[in-house]
Amino acid sequence: MARPTKPTPSRAGKAAPKPTKAPTRPTANARAKQVAASPSKDELRARIEKLERANTILRTKNRTGLANFHEASDRVVELEARLEKLELQLSRSSTDAKTKPAEAAKPKRAAVRRQRVANDTHGTDEAASISETGVHADMDEKASASIQ
Repeated sequence: MARPTKPTPSRAGKAAPKPTKAPTRPTANARAKQVAASPSKDELRARIEKLERANTILRTKNRTGLANFHEASDRVVELEARLEKLELQLSRSSTDAKTKPAEAAKPKRAAVRRQRVANDTHGTDEAASISETGVHADMDEKASASIQ
């Protein structure tokens, strides 16, 4: 039961079906509905004004929102800079805290101040100046003083 590949003679002679109704003009009732559905010029103007007001409101909100965004981003930059400073201070204080105990463990040496002796005192009063000041003029004297 194979299908025939050639069109049958009964179908070959038929034309496309014709529309049964020709388009007609709308009736008075249909025209009244169309007129009622389309707004008047005054209504259209009122809608335009309403949309323009809404557009103006949205633009001002956009401007204020952008201004708020820029203020907030500037504030974020300030706070980040402040945070970096505080972190730096914290790291410095923690390193200082680590080094302070080490410095405290070291005994501090007493500051030894040498007194200058004027050139004219090295003459006859050398022994007296050495015993008073503890400063020796010669290296030999230093060695002998440290041995004693």
